[in-house]
Amino acid sequence: MIVANLGKVRSFKISPRFLAWSFLFFVFYIVVSIFIINDYFEKRWTNDFLTEQLENLQFAIEDTKNQLYKSKKHLVLLESHLYSKKTEIEEEEVKTPAGSEIQEKNTTLQAEDNPSKKVMEDSQRTPSDIVDIEDLEIKKGKNTFTVFFNLVNVNEKNKSVKGYVHIIAVNKKSDPPQLWTYPKVALQNGIPIDYKRGQLFLIKHFKTIRGEYFLDSGADIPSSIRILVYDQSGKMILEKEFEVENVS
Repeated sequence: MIVANLGKVRSFKISPRFLAWSFLFFVFYIVVSIFIINDYFEKRWTNDFLTEQLENLQFAIEDTKNQLYKSKKHLVLLESHLYSKKTEIEEEEVKTPAGSEIQEKNTTLQAEDNPSKKVMEDSQRTPSDIVDIEDLEIKKGKNTFTVFFNLVNVNEKNKSVKGYVHIIAVNKKSDPPQLWTYPKVALQNGIPIDYKRGQLFLIKHFKTIRGEYFLDSGADIPSSIRILVYDQSGKMILEKEFEVENVS
């Protein structure tokens, strides 16, 4: 019922069913709104959390990159230090008096327990006025084959010689010939592909070189030994081949 300004009274009826449906609609609307708002805030919180985690991960990645860079720099410094120490040791070997070297040579030869077998130099060789090979001997163990020799500086200018040595054992009795290398290197036409993978040497007078090979059980021993010597530039300054005799 509505009362107007002029004293007129007007009345109307609202259906109870309409009120009930309106009430149910507003209740449903409020409930749905609560769920929607709650879902919004939950997704926003999740998004903020993931964003923060992503930022932390990015900071961690940057920190890891910095640590890796520092580690690489430290590794380079260590390698440089080790190379310097190795060079100093080789230079000390060069400065050793000749008499001491001869005594060391004799001591080394006497320290070998098992009898060693001499080898005979073959006619195939590359002459060299820089280095030469002396006192080459071999020893055969149960499954090993060891080569010893002295790399001698024959340079008339009496300058130190630095380079790389490769020792190649060959079994010519097999078909095709079987090859063993010391140190382990890949060969192409019987020549090392990378000469710098050979055994490094620096000599003033001479240096004892040792090469060891591991053979399969029952395998034939090498029938000859090839020794290749390179200078620092990669030029072959000596090539000699030795035939193995009377090795059981």
